[in-house]
Amino acid sequence: MKKYIFLFITFCLCLQISWGQSNISGSISYRNVKSSSLVQDKNFYLLTLFQKVPETKELLTSDKDLTALKERKLQAIRKAVESCARDRSCVVNSFLWSEKEIAEVGKNLEKLFKKSQALASLTTQHVRPSMAYQLYDSLSDVELLKKAWQICAEGMNHSIKVYGNGEKAIYPNIDSVVYDVNSRTYIYTIHSWASDILIQAEKSPLFFDFSLDFTNSLLYINHKDEAARYEPMESLENQTAVNYIPSVSWEKYPYASILVLGAGSEIYGVSLTPLGKFNLRVAARQFKEGKAPLIIVSGGHVHPYRTPSCEAIEMKNELMEKYGIPEQHIIIEPHARHTTTNLRNASRLLFKYGVPTDKPGLVTTNFRHSDYVGSQNFYDRNMEELGYLPCKLLDRIFPTTLEWLPNINSFQQNPIEPLDP
Repeated sequence: MKKYIFLFITFCLCLQISWGQSNISGSISYRNVKSSSLVQDKNFYLLTLFQKVPETKELLTSDKDLTALKERKLQAIRKAVESCARDRSCVVNSFLWSEKEIAEVGKNLEKLFKKSQALASLTTQHVRPSMAYQLYDSLSDVELLKKAWQICAEGMNHSIKVYGNGEKAIYPNIDSVVYDVNSRTYIYTIHSWASDILIQAEKSPLFFDFSLDFTNSLLYINHKDEAARYEPMESLENQTAVNYIPSVSWEKYPYASILVLGAGSEIYGVSLTPLGKFNLRVAARQFKEGKAPLIIVSGGHVHPYRTPSCEAIEMKNELMEKYGIPEQHIIIEPHARHTTTNLRNASRLLFKYGVPTDKPGLVTTNFRHSDYVGSQNFYDRNMEELGYLPCKLLDRIFPTTLEWLPNINSFQQNPIEPLDP
């Protein structure tokens, strides 16, 4: 009884969230501006826009206050590189943004917003339609811009601390730095990269380029490129399903899709656990009963630490080989590292691929995991880690299965989780 009361409460709470375009039955039309790094674009889209939109780049580059801030930061980095060859944290910390500096940039963005149309155009033509900062869509244009900058600065700081200084990641068992940050080799590595970044920064016009370069470099040298793997999925692993979706007669099915949650292994060489195989058994049966035309399998390179196996890829192969389900009916979501982002990332794909998002889907997993998804603990975890619910939970139709609807807020970037932002 308590479970159903909680689901009703969750439903009511979800109604208080701005669902924006949650009833759109068409693909998202905005096409992202791209840098040379997809990891960067997924984590720091505002900074990519600053770099790639000419009018904005010129405005930021020519501002004397931002130029002065840049020179102060570079002077501090130069001093650290020259005097801290054996002190890793001294070098690493020189790339961090203080709260005062983050606020200073925000004030300058507000000043420039009032001075020029470039930032207003950037916000209306790119920042809002990208939905990368969808959670703050109700803010004014200038406040949205400042909030997006704050998120990017805090995200850079997080990765610099974790992969430069070896501080704890939010989930250290799966996301931590690869190397011993106190080893001579890593200290020398950090100093070498910082020295080269400093040389390049002397030629770079934007006030944040050196910190962004250092952040990207730390992720790169620690092999943390999970966010970019399998992209672009719509022309690779998901191409067959994406091509099939426009031909689906949705009225023939009670649900739009069946989302299968993962159950990661802690044993190297075991790509699908017994519980993971159980989840697929239930989902395959639901598909063959005609519940939905699509199965979404969700799970990335997570367990065990630095596993070469992608759970979504393994689940897709199992559905095809053991259960005979054609590839056109299977969508992979290969980036999620937690149950929260299973639902968030699946929401993103449903909107992006043009699946009707006003038609409920099913989320299927084993009994215990499904009970957790429908619990207060899971609600609290979403609010703590994401700041919103990535979906609207509806009725439970089976002990392993809940109905759900995707939330447009799921497009919000989260660079505090750089492997799956």
